[in-house]
Formats: sequence, structure tokens, C-alpha cells
Amino acid sequence: MRNELCDHSPISERTAALVPDPLNHGWRDYGPRVAIWRMIEAFDRHGVRPSVLLNSDVAGQYPQIIEAGRARDWAWLTHGKNNSTVQSEVEAQERASITLGGFWITLSR
Repeated sequence: MRNELCDHSPISERTAALVPDPLNHGWRDYGPRVAIWRMIEAFDRHGVRPSVLLNSDVAGQYPQIIEAGRARDWAWLTHGKNNSTVQSEVEAQERASITLGGFWITLSR
């Protein structure tokens, strides 16, 4: 079930009808707000240069994460637009390159 008032598909259906939906928002919010910075500290501490698989929406929504990765010369790999959009729904975009935050991806079939 997709909450029409949210911009994502819920991780848990139990609270998907709530507006706001604190459970699903909290799960999605934790990664860019807390987890990525803990991972960056661990990578730095151990001298790891990760290859990062991310959705292109991250570049527009969380530029501070992109900046942190650029400063550390991470290798970037793309993983579609986001985790909520079925790729067949972006057919018009599949024919064009998407440019966000200096990165480009071309979605393929």
C-alpha cells in the first residue's frame, strides 16, 4: 500500500496509513542522518575507500553526503533513481541522461 501523502513506499504496512507515518519516516531518515556518518568515520579510521552504490536522488536530496564522498575520492556506482519508483515508471527518463549534482546516469532496460 502506498501512502498517497508520502513520497515513498512504506517499509512497514502497519503504520502506512498514518499521516505522518513516524515509523517508516524514522527508518528512512536514519541512514542519511546518522548511519552514513558513522560509516564514514569507520572508513576513515581504517583507511577504506569504498565503492558506493546509490540512487541518483541522493545527489539532489543529500548533497552533503556527495560532498563527503568526493572529498574522500570514493568510487560511485548508480542504482536507479530511488527505491520507491518502479523503473518502468520512468520510461521517458530512460532515454535521457539524468544529471544531478555533477553526476550522470543513464537508466537502461
